[in-house]
Amino acid sequence: MRLFFALLPQPAVRAAFAGWTMMSHAAGGGRAVRANNIHLTLAFLGEVPDAVGARAVGAGLCAAPFELVLDRIEWWRHNGLVVARAAVLPEALVDLQRTLVEALHVAGLPAEARAFKPHVTLVRDVRREPELPAVPAIHWPILDLALMESVRTDKSLSYRSAGRWTLAGRPTMLDA
Repeated sequence: MRLFFALLPQPAVRAAFAGWTMMSHAAGGGRAVRANNIHLTLAFLGEVPDAVGARAVGAGLCAAPFELVLDRIEWWRHNGLVVARAAVLPEALVDLQRTLVEALHVAGLPAEARAFKPHVTLVRDVRREPELPAVPAIHWPILDLALMESVRTDKSLSYRSAGRWTLAGRPTMLDA
């Protein structure tokens, strides 16, 4: 299983990101991320034999809900991505990600070691610098944490839930 922990937007927030994706794709081409694949990765585990240990980490994580405001679109030349970013990162997001990675290490699970650079990928394979539009801020209430499995079928990539917990100071399983 290819697993990662992520934040998943609510339907209204997902729709706002889909609008940004359409504008960004029109500006620079590439491959637009499908609306149902939009997320913010907190920790990438990679290939693991099963989700049992990762589910235990998700179930044991305590954090309070917070708001993330994404207010800019950027082109990352080095990997050809157009991404949504926040000018100001809430400390709660940084703390959640750090706590999650520490819990994964304590549990003996892998977590990607590169520096956390929170973003939402909108378009992939953008080969030339696009003229990106100015956008109104997206206010994203961060209410839960998801463990996702990356599944490749017929040359497309999709994600399915392997676990989801509310952030209410005390984790509560939403689905499996």
